[in-house]
Amino acid sequence: MGARVKEAGEQPDQWRKTACGECGHERIMINGAWLKWRRQRAGIDQRTFAKRLGISGPYLSDLERNRRDCPDSIEIAYRRLRR
Repeated sequence: MGARVKEAGEQPDQWRKTACGECGHERIMINGAWLKWRRQRAGIDQRTFAKRLGISGPYLSDLERNRRDCPDSIEIAYRRLRR
């Protein structure tokens, strides 16, 4: 059986597994879809959210689409925003 498709607006999984490009070991990263979901639930546009995280808008877009792996520094910045 395949993975269940999430309904629109339903919270995606916070974590995703990805293989390390160098050694092939499995790593756990923040899921970009979850990051986007949190941003939208907070009512923040992408440009503002990127600025608060200290990154560019296009970079945030790549993270939200899982085109790039989300580094720990983004997770740390996000957690600081939530305080």
